[in-house]
Amino acid sequence: MTEREMIVSGQRVTFEGIFSMDELHKLITEWLKQKGYDRLDRLHSESVKPDGKYIDIELEPDKNIDDYTKFIIRIRLYASQLKDVLVEQDGRKRRLNQGKVQIVLDAYIKTDYQGRMETKPVYTFIRTLYDKYIFKSESSKNQKQITADVMHLKESIMNYLNLGKYR
Repeated sequence: MTEREMIVSGQRVTFEGIFSMDELHKLITEWLKQKGYDRLDRLHSESVKPDGKYIDIELEPDKNIDDYTKFIIRIRLYASQLKDVLVEQDGRKRRLNQGKVQIVLDAYIKTDYQGRMETKPVYTFIRTLYDKYIFKSESSKNQKQITADVMHLKESIMNYLNLGKYR
C-alpha cells in the first residue's frame, strides 16, 4: 500500500493589493518546470460576483525521485474580490488585478507509489524493515529536500508579491 507522509503543512502567503494574477500563475508554473515537477491541475474555478471575481486553483505537482519515492506539493490558490485596474508603469499603461490572494502550500512524500511491495506479506515485512533501518538517512535527506523546495517556492511568491506593489 502506498504511504503518504505529510512533511510541510499549511505554509501560507496572504496578500491584499495590486498584482497580476496571470504573472503569479506563470511564476508558479515556471518554478515547477525549473525544479522538475510534473504539473497536475486538480481544480480551477472562477466565479464573478458583484464585488469582484473569485478564483480557486488547486495544483498537485509531483516529482519522481526514484522508483520508490515521489514528492508531491499541493498548491491551493484562493483569489477574491479581484477587479481589473489600469496602472501606469514606466510610461505605459498596464492592466493588473486588485484584490486579495491567499496561497496555501503542503508537501508530501509518497513511498512505494507503484505498489510493488504490497503483493506478498513477505515483501511488506521487508519494506517495513527497509524503511525503518536502511532507508532512514535517505528519508531524512528527502524530507529536507522537499521542505527546501516548498520554502523556496514560498519565498519566490512572497518576493513577487512584494515587488509587485504598484503605487
